[in-house]
Amino acid sequence: MKNDELEKILTTSIYEVGFSQRVVNALTYAGLKYIKDIVTLTEGQLLRVPNFGFDSLNEVKQYVESKGLIIGANYE
Repeated sequence: MKNDELEKILTTSIYEVGFSQRVVNALTYAGLKYIKDIVTLTEGQLLRVPNFGFDSLNEVKQYVESKGLIIGANYE
């Protein structure tokens, strides 16, 4: 993946990707606004976000993996 493509994905707002309202609300409450904010966290850290359970995690993982990214990775 090229750096331009990666940067575009990482700077995509969580409101733009079609997450369910529950996921958006939980991520917003936790101060996570962009995909880059999510992928830098581990699955365990995401599961500690209030109202963010396994279904929410699977929804986010499915999107992240569809873009060729991995939860818990450092994309600096």
